[in-house]
Amino acid sequence: KIGGKLEKTVYTITESLLFTEYEFNRYKSESKAPLLQTVDFFTDEKKKGSIKIEKALQNAKFVAESVNFGRDLVNEPPNHLNSETMAKQIEKDASKLSGVKIKILDKAALKKEKMNLFLSVNAGSHYAPRLVHLTYTPKKATKKTKHLALVGKGLTFDTGGYSIKPSASMVNMKFDMAGAATAYAAFRAAVLCNAGIKISCILGLTDNAIGPEATMPDSIVTGRNGKTVEILNTDAEGRLVLADCLDYTCDQNPDAIIDVATLTGAVLVALGGEICGLMGNDQKLAKKLLDSAGAMDEYMWQLPIINEFKEDIKSPNADLKNIGNSRFGGSAKAAAFLGNFIKNDIPWAHLDIAGIADGQGHLQYCPKKGASGLIVRTLAHYLISADGKI
Repeated sequence: KIGGKLEKTVYTITESLLFTEYEFNRYKSESKAPLLQTVDFFTDEKKKGSIKIEKALQNAKFVAESVNFGRDLVNEPPNHLNSETMAKQIEKDASKLSGVKIKILDKAALKKEKMNLFLSVNAGSHYAPRLVHLTYTPKKATKKTKHLALVGKGLTFDTGGYSIKPSASMVNMKFDMAGAATAYAAFRAAVLCNAGIKISCILGLTDNAIGPEATMPDSIVTGRNGKTVEILNTDAEGRLVLADCLDYTCDQNPDAIIDVATLTGAVLVALGGEICGLMGNDQKLAKKLLDSAGAMDEYMWQLPIINEFKEDIKSPNADLKNIGNSRFGGSAKAAAFLGNFIKNDIPWAHLDIAGIADGQGHLQYCPKKGASGLIVRTLAHYLISADGKI
C-alpha cells in the first residue's frame, strides 16, 4: 500500500527509473552501462515522514527489480533457458529471500505424484520437467493467517508438438514461460515487501518438443485428479501442465488460487494485444484483481465461463478433451477445462497473459521489444494489500 501524495510520487519516480533503464543486453558483444548511475531524493519531511518515504522508495525498488528479474527470464533464448536451468535460476534467487522454503520435484517425483498430463507434454523433450514449489510464511503468521497460491505455466519453448506450429508462429515461443516468470516475479516482490499473508508459488516447467516418445494426438491420459483427457491437439499443452499443477496446488489448502499463463491466441482475438484476460469461479476474487489492476494502471478484463463452454470440452471418449468443438470462445473454453482441476470449492482466478507478455512498446515503461513484465505489479499489489482479505 502507498500512503500520501509524496510517497506515491517517490514510488512512481523510482519505478519509472528502474523500468526505463531496463535493457536485455547480456548476449551482445558490446553493451553500454546506463547513463544515469545515481539518483538522490531530497525532502524537508521530518523523521516520521522520511521513514514513510524511504519505505515507499524501497518497496518500489523491490517491485521494479522483481519485474525486471521476470523480464530477464522471459527474454532468455531457449538454447540457454530450459526447464532444468530455469528451475536452478529461480532456486538460486529464492534462496536469498527471507521466510521462503523451496521444494523442487523432478521427473521421478512427478511420476510418483501421478502428474501424467504434465508428463505427457514433456514426453518428447530432451530436458527433464521440473515443478518448483516455493512457500513464503510471514514472521507473524498465526493459524488465522490467510494463504494464497500462485501457479505459473512455464513452457520454455513450444513447438506445438505433433500438432506443429507453422514457422512464423513458432518464433518467440520462448515467451511461453512468461506465466511462470510473472508468478515468480510477483511472489518475489511480495516477499521482499514483507507481505502479511502466506504465499505458495507453484511453477510447472517443461518444453513441448517433438520426438519418438512425444504424445500423439488422440491420446487419452489420466490426470493427477483421476480425470481422463483426450488430447486432440498437442499445441493446447499449457492447460495440461496447469491441470496437474492446479490439482497439486489444491492439496496445499490455500484460501485462493491465481494461475498465470500465456494460454491462448484466442485472448488476442477477444481483447486485443494490450489486455489481460481474467476468468475464474469467484466474483469476489475477480473484483479484487480488477481493482489491483486499476490501481497499477494495467489493463485486465473479465471473460465469462458459461455452462455451454463446460459442456463443449467434454469428450465422447474420455472425461474431457483439451480443445473445444470450435475455435470460438477459445480462451474461456480453456479456462472451463482448467476449472475441472479446482477442488474443495477453492476460489480461483485464471489470468491469460498471451497478448501482453511481450510487445508492449506502446507503453513508455516497457521495452520496445521483448518481455513486458506486465501484471507483476497487479499481482504484487494484491498480495501486499491482501492481509486477511482474500
